[in-house]
Amino acid sequence: MVSLSELKGKSRQQLLGNYRACALAFILMQLSIDIIVSISTTNLTRPSIATYVFQCAFTFLFLLLYSVFLVGQNSFYLKMACGFPFKVRDIFYGFRFYPNKSIQMQFVQITLMLLGFLPFLASATFFFFGAGSVLYILLPFTFCLGILSYFYISLRYAFVFYLVLDFPHLTAKEILSLSAKIMKGNKARLLGLRLSFIPFSLLSIPTLGIGNLWITPYKQMTYTQFYLDCVSNA
Repeated sequence: MVSLSELKGKSRQQLLGNYRACALAFILMQLSIDIIVSISTTNLTRPSIATYVFQCAFTFLFLLLYSVFLVGQNSFYLKMACGFPFKVRDIFYGFRFYPNKSIQMQFVQITLMLLGFLPFLASATFFFFGAGSVLYILLPFTFCLGILSYFYISLRYAFVFYLVLDFPHLTAKEILSLSAKIMKGNKARLLGLRLSFIPFSLLSIPTLGIGNLWITPYKQMTYTQFYLDCVSNA
């Protein structure tokens, strides 16, 4: 099993000469997402219950659609990591490659994450309706419980949008199960890898996000190398 520092070193080496394509892919993906968001939020200036319901529904649908973009992004970096020909337009590969399967897997993950926050939402609702001060003590506890469940689910199913590319014959349920199997013993490693990129993300703030043109490819290639390392040792 390759160490995280070795994975990062290998990622930097593979990105040499490819940063321009990675930057273009990043810009194209962000522009596509921004256009979708801007169109959907047009004329939503007056706050109301209907507006709030619409925004919640749109957020949910957007997260489902975002999974299709993730498949395209993973395809782009997976091809690069494996030495296969790749193009910037691979970012949209997920829209041609079983998008329904990606949406199904994303739906399962979002549902499980929401279930993890149900105790917090229930405690908050009862508290704000004056059900008792005891629930005030439960609020931070149930919130932490929701955060822990979120991280557990995101780590358990971290590979689904890679696995759908390598195992297209599997169903969404089978891919979720395979990701859970591969991630056994690797959740802490992946969490450590994610945390190690926090300083890089903070560095992008003074550049108003421009630094993400280099930071995002570095992160995505490292995650791809992590996936390949886990699969080869599964």
